[in-house]
Amino acid sequence: DSRARGDGEGFAVLVDSELAGLVNLHRTSTLHAVGSIGYWVGAAYTRKGIMTTAVGACAEIASESTRYTGSSFTPLCARASRSVAERAGFVVESVMRDRLRKIDGVGYEDAALYVRFAPS
Repeated sequence: DSRARGDGEGFAVLVDSELAGLVNLHRTSTLHAVGSIGYWVGAAYTRKGIMTTAVGACAEIASESTRYTGSSFTPLCARASRSVAERAGFVVESVMRDRLRKIDGVGYEDAALYVRFAPS
């Protein structure tokens, strides 16, 4: 558990008291001011800007106390997930070959590394 280790935090995203998604800040390092953001949104809540707002808010919370640099690995084929990162202010830093295991567990797929830098 990231929170117990002191290297992350998780947030439920609620809409009208219903779970719409999750946002996690994990693998954080105060020494290096870095961390990763992961997110999931339920099918009924897609394409409404909910996750974009939540991811942006998570990145803001992380950057309030430090010059946090956020990152997210997103499969190249996951256009909706990539759009969330882009609309939340993240930019593609690089493409990493065979970075993520495929959902079926057979083989790997390329991923885009997104980053968002805190204001200087």
